[in-house]
Amino acid sequence: PVPPVPSGPWYGEYFNNSNLSGGPSYTANVEHVSFNWGFGGPGNGLSGSAFSGRWTRQEWLQGGTYRFYATSDDGVRVFVDEQLVIDGWKIQAATTYYGEKALSDGYHTIRVEYFQGGGEALLYFYYNRY
Repeated sequence: PVPPVPSGPWYGEYFNNSNLSGGPSYTANVEHVSFNWGFGGPGNGLSGSAFSGRWTRQEWLQGGTYRFYATSDDGVRVFVDEQLVIDGWKIQAATTYYGEKALSDGYHTIRVEYFQGGGEALLYFYYNRY
């Protein structure tokens, strides 16, 4: 069998508002969805408050049950194949969430959404099969 093509980086979209509305202010590919902005923003003219981001990736995963983890200050949502697996979409101090999903062998689309309402800003996301 032909091995799957490596997934490549995450496609990041950054918005100058806290609700992912309108077109992104800028886009950037990132290797990991792992950010600690502190009291600053993600750059490119976006402030440290009232911004949002969306990171999307298609990845080939071996079949099994996966656990998805997200730690965020403020809101976070995680979708796998358009199904919500984590919903922490609210103003909050750094909080860790997880959700599980059974997946078949093949490509799956993972999307992480984030908003910053004020104060410190951070987002860490990862997943594993168990």
